[in-house]
Amino acid sequence: MRRMVIVWIVAAATVVTAGSLGLSIAGAAGSSASGGGTSAPRGLVPNPALVVGSVVKSNGGLDRATMMGIDSDGLGKGLYEVVFPFAVESCIFSATIGKSNFFGISKPGFITTAGRRGRPNAVFVQTRGANGKLAKRPFHLVMACPDSPV
Repeated sequence: MRRMVIVWIVAAATVVTAGSLGLSIAGAAGSSASGGGTSAPRGLVPNPALVVGSVVKSNGGLDRATMMGIDSDGLGKGLYEVVFPFAVESCIFSATIGKSNFFGISKPGFITTAGRRGRPNAVFVQTRGANGKLAKRPFHLVMACPDSPV
């Protein structure tokens, strides 16, 4: 059983590495066991998603990101936008409240995300305190896009 877990971890690492290099699974995996085919392994998509992330401070400033060209800004109390160097309309995104430094726990609250109206390359983020009122909260945003847009 342990051997199977290790194999799947290595396979997942290959998918992520191939995707970050802009390769398809077929190109990263080489030929199939039957000798020469280049089709993707069963259950995997031919082109893995591009996954990017950012950590935003409670004042809206970008703390860190996984890609050059990502920026963020505070739009008001509990209102933020995260801007990417490509259109994000076909992407999915998820955020969670969390401190911008590496350790510690943030104050509790709520967070929502949406595409930014009028800006096809931005995500709108809203944070609220535990009482439901708009509140400044640091957060982590992760986004996955179906094909590498860069």
